Order: sequence, then C-alpha cells, then structure tokens
Amino acid sequence: MCSSDLDSFQRHKLRVYGTWHGLLGRFGSIDVAPIWRVNSGLAYSLTAPIALRTAQLQRNPGYPANDINPAVRETVFFGNRGQYSYKGYGVVDLAVTYGIPVWKSAAPWFKVEIDNALKNEKQIAWDRTVGANAAGPLDANGIPTTYVQGPRFGQATSDSQFPQPYPGQNGGRAIRMALGVRF
Repeated sequence: MCSSDLDSFQRHKLRVYGTWHGLLGRFGSIDVAPIWRVNSGLAYSLTAPIALRTAQLQRNPGYPANDINPAVRETVFFGNRGQYSYKGYGVVDLAVTYGIPVWKSAAPWFKVEIDNALKNEKQIAWDRTVGANAAGPLDANGIPTTYVQGPRFGQATSDSQFPQPYPGQNGGRAIRMALGVRF
C-alpha cells in the first residue's frame, strides 16, 4: 500500500454478475441474477490528539494567542498517513424475479432480492483508538513517537464494522421483496 493513502482509500473494487432468463411456457418466466461484490480493505491511520508542546509554543513566529496556546490540540500520526488497512471482503447478492402474462401485454411480477445471501459476517473493521505514549521516546519538539493501544483496540465496536448488505444497512443479510405489473 502506498504510504500516502488517505483514510477510507480503497484500492480495489470488483463486481461480477450475470443474468439467466428462463421461460416457463404459459406459466411465465423467471430471471435469476447473482452478483459477487468484492471490496479491498479501507486504509486508516493511527492518530492521537495532544496539546501543543512547550518547544512549539516558544517558536511561535507571531501567530495570535487564540491560534497557538497551551489549550490548542494537534493530531499526531503514528506511522505514515493511511499506513494501515482493514480487511477486505466479498459478499454474494441474489435477485430472483418471476413474471406471468395474464392478458395481452399485462404481466404481474414478483421479485425477491437477498443481499449478502451467504451471510458473510466477517469483521472488516475495528476500534483503532490509540493514545500518545508520554513515557516513551520524544522527538525534538517533545512530541511522543510511540503510542499505547486503547482498551478496545482491534475489537468491533459497531455493526458497521461488518459487511453491509447495502449502504446504510449495518451487518448481516437483508431480504427485500417487490410486486408490480408490467403493461
């Protein structure tokens, strides 16, 4: 992975799909459409907020006191930006549509969509909370160069850290149905 990736950078995204149309004579027709969605893991950085250090405050070239003072916090990156990556994953979705002609061009239809049909519940993201290690080595500005992992580091802390059936829906499988009439 490139060392300058921004958070949420995604290297690869693959979609493989197909459609099969089957005729059932006077009983109508059926369409089966699977799709395989493969996503590489998103990039993330390990960061922690810290107060400006005395060495930095002493070198103030004249910025206003409300911009640079002991209460101002800065974000410290541990490693390169976007250096780390969550796990990639793949899910299979399936759509099945059944239609039957009833009169001339009028044809009612019924559709079922199963998102994440194989119910992939692999953890794909996790808590990445770290704190600056003040007891460790410091750089020339007094900024810690090492970190301490938070108590939930590496653990899932929300449903959004598992594959989503569709955007906005957290984790697991989703089943959607629809009815309609073509004419």
